[in-house]
Formats: sequence, structure tokens, C-alpha cells
Amino acid sequence: MQTFLENIGQLWNAWEIRVTVSISLFLHILLILFGRKRKYIPRVWISILIWITYISADWFATTSLGALSTNKGGEVRHNENYTLWAFWAPCLLLHLGGPDTITAYSLEDNELWQRRLLEQAVQVTTAAYVCIILLRFTHNVIAFLGILVFIAGLIKYCERVWALRSASYGHLKASLLPSPDPGPDYTRFMGIRDSPDKGSFFKTIEPPYMRLGDRTDDASFIHYAHHLFGMLRGIYTGKILDFTELGVSRSIFGDKSPTQVFRLIEFELGFMYDALYTKATVIYSPLGILLRSVSLLCIISAFSVFCVLVDQQSYSRTDVTITYVLLGGAVVLEIYAAILLFFSDWTVLWLTKHDQSWRNSIFGAISPMWSYLNEGKRSSGSIAQHNLLTYCLEAKRHSKFEKAFKFAGIFDMVLAYKCRTWQNVNIDFKKIVTEYIHQRPKDAQRGDYVLEIYGCKDKFIESTSNVDFDHSLLLWHIATDLCYYSEQQDQIKTLNAKLSKAFSDYMLYLLVECPFMLPNGIGEIRYRDTCAEAMRFFEQKRAFQLDNLRQSRMMLLEVNTEIDPQEVKGDRSKSVLFNGCILAKSLHSLNMEGNWGYERKWEMVSHVWVDLLVDAAVKCGWKHHVRQLAKGGELFTCVRVIMAHLGLSERFLISRDHALRYYQGMEQLIR
Repeated sequence: MQTFLENIGQLWNAWEIRVTVSISLFLHILLILFGRKRKYIPRVWISILIWITYISADWFATTSLGALSTNKGGEVRHNENYTLWAFWAPCLLLHLGGPDTITAYSLEDNELWQRRLLEQAVQVTTAAYVCIILLRFTHNVIAFLGILVFIAGLIKYCERVWALRSASYGHLKASLLPSPDPGPDYTRFMGIRDSPDKGSFFKTIEPPYMRLGDRTDDASFIHYAHHLFGMLRGIYTGKILDFTELGVSRSIFGDKSPTQVFRLIEFELGFMYDALYTKATVIYSPLGILLRSVSLLCIISAFSVFCVLVDQQSYSRTDVTITYVLLGGAVVLEIYAAILLFFSDWTVLWLTKHDQSWRNSIFGAISPMWSYLNEGKRSSGSIAQHNLLTYCLEAKRHSKFEKAFKFAGIFDMVLAYKCRTWQNVNIDFKKIVTEYIHQRPKDAQRGDYVLEIYGCKDKFIESTSNVDFDHSLLLWHIATDLCYYSEQQDQIKTLNAKLSKAFSDYMLYLLVECPFMLPNGIGEIRYRDTCAEAMRFFEQKRAFQLDNLRQSRMMLLEVNTEIDPQEVKGDRSKSVLFNGCILAKSLHSLNMEGNWGYERKWEMVSHVWVDLLVDAAVKCGWKHHVRQLAKGGELFTCVRVIMAHLGLSERFLISRDHALRYYQGMEQLIR
């Protein structure tokens, strides 16, 4: 037994570094290939894969580097294999530098850039120590190749820390602060004001409306979006939009169709994602391009020299193969990164910034490939769907792994994932949202504006502004679901019915999976209590044995609800299941009224849901919105950005009092 363990130990000592270095490279490749996919794939599997890879990649690279540093100079001198092993140390710096497509897994990683800087100092010192040993005890070509790779690795690692620091909230806020401005000279202003012809010096200012051109191609949209991105960074860090910025953003959106508006937001949020989660702010700067060129030159030179000048017969074939894979992989990955860089939105932005023939020629050449590589990869273009009643029915359909999931405490999570579906955000979603945003008064209370338009405020006011947000959301979700499934098939094939159902399931998804994005309340408690009551009801009626979704909903509508459920339950339970049934019956009763019909009813319901969406989006903090960009983005965030740029968000709408009257030309005269 002891001999067996000794053999295992010797085998591990011989292969430990080889295995960990190979795994480090594999994880680095995974990060490069999948790091950017989370930008437009809002699936759980991609988040888990990237999270595991992001954490493991650094661990394996650091472990390998530590193992290499324990080898003494005498081992390098007497064992040729250690020479190649020592050469792998600077290669690991390339892995620790991370890919261009992901520097931070979450916003919190940016705030920890100082810790990353300390780790860099330790790891670079360790790699430098190994390289010094290599130079001291060997005098062959590999020692000098190690220096080249070390330079490239150091550059890559510095890029990562630089990007993390640039994306940190404090640094981003400080970088956007304007220079101190004392304003116009008040003393001189008052002196001129008292002059005899002072009457002609004052005028009223209206928000400027700037025509920025009528082009609607993607190249033009990129410039509009980048301008809006500059504003969005300021809004994210708490800046108040000034008078001119508000006018410019309004003019950009003023004559755009719903599709074009969302296209602009797609580009803009793409820039925001790149700035916060990738190396974009570093590699697209003049210094970044210079450093990237040096890094690429060093890696290609090292690989070429290793292939031509190194006597590979002196080393283990396995180690030579691993070295080839490390260097060749580094070259391929650098070329791949260069291709992504060249065909990115940032490159197109730079090429089309000035009307120069050579820039136009390059853009014309790369435009087809740019469109092909980036189309559909800036955002997910879909919204998640979660239905309460479907979830409750599925919970009672026992699965073979139910006990195991409950024992592990993940049954609810697995069930929610199983019940989740996805809905594409098509032109109909975009149209109803943008039209409503332009129509809704800024000071409108939740639901009041819609109900007033349709003349039913008194009938439904108790389900909107008179209750908490989560209470209102659950009421309308249950009512929408019951109405949708209980009506005849030919009657629900209306566009507004489908939109209402999609918005309803999307908002419930936010309540269940992203409650931090919605107004504060007891949404989780109210949702759980409602689910518990629904499960008990379906179990009593054995509804979980039915495959027909309509039949299970009809069972709820058949319950006598003449007595208010709160009179029976009091405050013991926060369930709103049968309150939702009462609301559904009230909506059904509209069909019997003269000026109402199925289409008008569903039109009203769809606008109630858009109003709930808009109201919640405005009240959600920007950090929560930005955090979701790393998970594929949300329609919720697009709505928030549109409202901010139009000055409809209560936090960012500017008072005009300071600019109603001012001296004409005073800016130039008295500064």
C-alpha cells in the first residue's frame, strides 16, 4: 500500500505542472470564446459556465505559477525538463492577464481592482523570479524567449488591472467630473444690467433642438449611440443632465421609429457593457493599441524563434508539445482578439468619425463582415417569462428527483428554471412601449393615467395606485392569466391579449428572480403565500392531473368570491389569489358593457402592464440596471434609458428656472 501511494505521489510530482498549465490554457480559451456570449445569451447555463471558468482560470494559473517557483536553480541546471517548465511561468502571466472579452464577472470585481493590483505584484514577482533563475542557470535561447513572453504577459496583466480601475464606480465618477466653474461674473453682470439699454439683454431660453442628420444606417446610429453613451455614463454616476445635453438627446430620439429607438439603445448599452466588463476602454485607446502591438509582436517572435532555433530533441516530447500548444495557442488567441477588435463597433466608430477617403474605403471593406459578426450579438432581444399558476401546477406534478432537490434546498430554483420560457421582443413590444413613454405624463401615478383614459378609474383604482406595487403586480398577473385562458380561442388571438400575457409573465419573472429591481415591499412574502394557497386549491381539486391549462383556470373563476378574502384571512396570509380572481371577474364584466369589447379590454390591460413596467423601471437604481447587462440585459433597462434621455425620469429632469432669463452674449463678455 505504501509503495502504491509513493508511486502515485511520484506520478503527480511529474505531471502536476503539466496538468495545471494545460488546464489553465483550456480555461483561458473558454473565457475568450464564451466571455462575450453572456452579453446576448441570458441563460443560466452560460452564467454558470462563465462563473466557474472565471474563478477557476485564475486559481489554476496561480497554482501553476506557485509550483514552478518552488523549483530550485539546481534543478533547472541539472534537469533539462525544468528549463521548459520555467519557460511556462511567463506564459501563465498571459493567462492571468485575461481575455479582452471579460475582465469583470460582476460590477463588484471592478471595485476590487486594488486587490487585483496586489495580486498582480505578487504573481509578476513570482514569474520574474522564475525567469531570473532561468537566465542565471541556462544560457540558451529559451531564457531570452522567456523575457519576450514575460513582457507580453506583463502588458496583458496591466491591461486587466487598468480596465478594472477604469470601470470602478469611484474612478468613473471622478473622470467625468467637469473642471470647477465659477460661472459668469456676477459683479460685472449686475453692472451691465443697470445700463440704460438693459432691456435688450435678456431673453427666454427653450431647450435646444438639434438636427443631427436624417441618416438611419448603423454607422450613423453608432455615433448617436456613442454620444448617448457619454451621457449614460454620467447618469450612472449621478450626474444631472444639463440643458444642452437634454436637448440633444431629445433631438436624437425625436424622429426615430420604435425599431430605430431600440436599435440606438442596443448600441448604447453595448458600449456600456464593453466599458464596464471588458478591456474596451484600454485597448481602444492610443496607448492600448501600442501596447497590444508590442504584446502581439513579442508572442509571435517567441513562437517563431522557438520553432526555428530551439533544439527540441534535448527536451521531453511531452513538454515540447505543451510548449508548442502554449505558444501557438497564445498566437492564435491574439489573432482572434485582433479580429474581434478590428470588426468591433469601436473600430467602426473611429473609421466613420471623419469623412476621409481612406477611412471610408476601409469601412466599406469591413462593413459586411462587421455586420455579420455583430448582428444579434449586442443584446438578447428577448424577455423571460414566469407564470404563477403554471408554476403551482408543476409543483404538484412529482418528479423522480423531487426529494433530492428538496433535500439540497434547490427545489424551488430548479422548478422556476423548468417553468421559465422566453419571448422575443418584436416590433409590437417596441411600439407599445415607446408610444406610451411619449404619452405618459411625468407626474402620473401608477395606473391612474391609463384608467382615466379608458374611463374606469373608479372601478379599478383599488388594484393600482391604492396598493403596494407588488400587490398590484400579483393582482393583475393573476387576473390577466385567468382572462387569457378562460376566453374562447378566437377571442384571445388579438395582439393586445398576447402582449398583456407576455408583459404579465415578464414582470412576475422580475418579481421572483430580480426583486431588487422592483420597488421595495413584501413581494417575496406575498408571492410565496399566493403560491401556497394556489397549490392547496389545485391539490384539493386535483387540477395538477389536467393537461388543459384552461380547465385549471376555470376552476378558480368558479369559486364564489362575494365575500372579500381579507375578511376571512385577515392579516395572517398575504395571499392575493382570490383577489386576483375578483379582478378577473371585473374585467370579464366589461365585455357586457356597451362601449367595451374584447379588443378594447385587452388594449386597456396591455397599457396597464406597460404603465407598471415604466413606473418600476424609473424607480430602479442604475447599478441594478447596469448589473443586468452582464446577464443579457433587460427590456426593463431599455425603458429606463429611453426615459432618462427624454428627461422623463424624475431624477434627471432639469429645472429650467436657472435659464429662463440671461444676458445675451454674457458668456463671452464677462468670463
